Amino acid sequence: MQQIGSGLNGLGIGSFGLDWSTVASFLTSPLAFPWFAIVNMLIGFILVIYVMLPIAYWTDIYDAKRFPLFSSETFDYSGQVYNVSRILNQKTFNLDVGAYNSYSRVYVSVLFALNYGLSFAGVVASLSLFY
Repeated sequence: MQQIGSGLNGLGIGSFGLDWSTVASFLTSPLAFPWFAIVNMLIGFILVIYVMLPIAYWTDIYDAKRFPLFSSETFDYSGQVYNVSRILNQKTFNLDVGAYNSYSRVYVSVLFALNYGLSFAGVVASLSLFY
């Protein structure tokens, strides 16, 4: 229930607010965009946050249940915050591939991964409109 209803650490279903930061949170300013753009962004927001994110998290895609639902941190395989100093050469600050292979791959939360993937897809889609 905390993952579904919490406005701070969950999906925020049932939370409600009328302050300006809540109303304008996904647009920066709802007065600066036409209504069809606002509706388009709202539908995209609902599809990503309330459809794609729960499906990806609760089907455990990429071991998503090891990590928080929302986070911009990087994690190791055990779900702890990634210790970057374990994989760097301390003299040159270059990646030590042997240490990386023995420690862990870098993992991110499922929302962070969806955000990156959909952002890259949006850039490619906008470029393909010109051709």
